[in-house]
Amino acid sequence: MNKTAIEYLTHTWNPIAMRCTPAGEGCAHCWHLRMADRLAGNDAFPTEVRAAYAGDGPPVLVKKRLGEPMRRKIPSIVGVQFMGDLFHEKIAFEDIDYIFDAMRIASQHTFMVLTKRPQRAIQYLEHDTERKGIRLWWPPHIWFGVSAENQKWANERIPLLLQTPATTKFVSVEPCLSPIDLCNISIDSWTRYNALGGCGVTSRGVVGQSYPNVHGNKLDWVVVGTETGPGARSMHLNWARRVRDQCVEFGTPFFYKRGETGRLLDGRLWEQYPISMVQRE
Repeated sequence: MNKTAIEYLTHTWNPIAMRCTPAGEGCAHCWHLRMADRLAGNDAFPTEVRAAYAGDGPPVLVKKRLGEPMRRKIPSIVGVQFMGDLFHEKIAFEDIDYIFDAMRIASQHTFMVLTKRPQRAIQYLEHDTERKGIRLWWPPHIWFGVSAENQKWANERIPLLLQTPATTKFVSVEPCLSPIDLCNISIDSWTRYNALGGCGVTSRGVVGQSYPNVHGNKLDWVVVGTETGPGARSMHLNWARRVRDQCVEFGTPFFYKRGETGRLLDGRLWEQYPISMVQRE
């Protein structure tokens, strides 16, 4: 595992060598691709690993990296496969099994799995059920989140996230490219859901009648941040304020990662975590 400058993590862990592909407007200036270009040219890596970073070969599970979380005894906050996406379409379910097994064993850490592909996560859960006859056990020290750079992707990804069995579910509004209303998620043309309050309505009645796996579930944590690096697009502070105010209203922990003027939002450092994190510190 590597130490990281990502404000809400202590380490990142990237057991899969891969080159991700765009999955939304937030990917336009992806830092991972710039890093992958560098790694693809590193002669210290085996040929298949360099090919994976270059996009000339499939993702490669580097099995010697699987033991890294277990070897670190100090409890840490670990971002999983932030160099890519654990639920990318080209990553084999069997390789994801290895990673979940390693995370379950290293329960001294809090792992954060962040994806732009929650639909594939659900496919993985269904696949696991078919193979083993039981639903995947998702331990509380493994958090699951989705990226939502605008309302379009919030509407699509958050309802899928809320259907998963993860104990702690979160959304990363980064890069924040336009206003987002987490209290008015549009599941379809007749359904509106409050992802912070865990309730909603449809033109046909209560959400639970049509979406039993969503109704009652809500976000446990929200992160907001601006884009950084070459070609970074602007984030209006009012977009961040709106999300923060909604989180305050519903008692949802809010983490302000960074804006164009730094870490402070209205003169305050917002670094809230869910209680499950506080209890682990």
